[in-house]
This record gives sequence, C-alpha cells and structure tokens, in this order.
Amino acid sequence: MLLVTSGCATRKISIRSTPPGATVEVGDQISTTPCTLEIPKDAQVILLDLEGYKHHEIKLGEHAPAFNRLIHGTAKAHAKVAQIAGMTLAVVGGLGLLIWANEEDDNDFESDDEQDVGWTFFGISMSFLLGGSALIVAGRAAEESLEDQERPYSYYVELEPNTPQDKK
Repeated sequence: MLLVTSGCATRKISIRSTPPGATVEVGDQISTTPCTLEIPKDAQVILLDLEGYKHHEIKLGEHAPAFNRLIHGTAKAHAKVAQIAGMTLAVVGGLGLLIWANEEDDNDFESDDEQDVGWTFFGISMSFLLGGSALIVAGRAAEESLEDQERPYSYYVELEPNTPQDKK
C-alpha cells in the first residue's frame, strides 16, 4: 500500500504517536515518530506501524487538521483587520489634517484657547495618521510572513495494542 505522487509542490507535516517510535511511511519516505516530514502536496496516505500495535492509516487530502486551519485562517484575518483599521485611521487622520490646515489658513481664531484646540486637533490627527500607517505596515508584514512560513500540519495518533483476536 504505497503512495504514488507527482509534481514538486510540498508541505510539511508533523507526526507524533503514543507510544513514540512508530515507523512512518509516506510514499518513499520512512521515518520514526516523532518526526516532521516534507511531503508532496498530493500525498494521500500516511502509514504508521509499530510492533505489537494495530496498523494505522491517516488519510490526507480530505481536510487539513482543524487546529491548523483555524490558526492559519485566524492569523490571516487578523492581518487583514489590521490593514483595514490602519487605512481607516489614516483616512481619518488625513481628513483631520485637511480640516486643521483649512482652519489655520483662515486665521480666524478668536483667542489663544481656540488656537490651542487647533494644535491639539493637529496632534490627534497626526496620531491617527501615523498609527494607521503603522497598522497597515504591520498587517502587510504579517500577511507576507504567513505566506513565506507555512506551518506544518500536525497529526497525533494514539496507537491501539494488538489483541489476541487480531493475530488470528
């Protein structure tokens, strides 16, 4: 029951078993648990064998382990939210600067207090603009790192001991 694969695209998988020391076979690769392997993306089956325990198969391709999908999806969503929040803050900050510049050009402040409010408004607008820009940059960096660093899928198998009926 060997695996036939084609193509060059690969993914990392991490496999652990209880007890450790099970032989892991994926296509032409053989290892021992715990292990991390680089396997073809179109791999279909992982085989685990340990003397005294039932043979175990992990079928791939049906779905990735739920935890890996959840973490990867959540991280991507957070990166996108950071970018959207950053854009919103930057737009609000930019509009605030336009309003402040318009007020400064009119020079119709009636008192020093109004001028202080104008400078406070300027400071808040700049904070929004710079904070928004920082969030955009951080969100893009997070997205790029998620694309560059694909986390290995993790599989854990608790092997079942053979019973006397299994030997018949």
